[in-house]
Amino acid sequence: MSWVVYVIRHGASEGNRYNQASFGPKGGALTEKGIEEAKTLSKELQAIDIDTRIEPAATSAMKRAYETAHYAGFQHINIYSVLNEVGGDEPPEILDAMLARKEAPPSAIAAAQKLLKNPPLERVWVTHGQLIAGIAHVLHIPTSELFIPKTGTITKLELP
Repeated sequence: MSWVVYVIRHGASEGNRYNQASFGPKGGALTEKGIEEAKTLSKELQAIDIDTRIEPAATSAMKRAYETAHYAGFQHINIYSVLNEVGGDEPPEILDAMLARKEAPPSAIAAAQKLLKNPPLERVWVTHGQLIAGIAHVLHIPTSELFIPKTGTITKLELP
């Protein structure tokens, strides 16, 4: 039996502005654009019957993911390190080339496999682009349908 989760890529952050994945262990904060993207999510979530005042969200421990959930209006936010940004195993030039070819990095695939073996039970996950690419790879979703979504967007996924 499958179940549906809504995966949100965090809003635009300081790291996105400078093409860097994170600043320090908690990562960069949202930019003004990222805050606006997160606030817009509230209306989109209401349209799919998710009441952010009641329904909990699962987020990574990274600041930009937590802030996205907060600005989207979630009152109950649970942090899961399994939703954290992945990467760092591949040299930057190899990682950039893989992402340009829409290839999920091995570290993203491994993190997605770990996540999907024991996923958070919340219906909404706020996470990061490379992990989403890894999830899409593991679920055999073609890159033409899902790779790394734009910041501040919701993707509906059916999990096995």
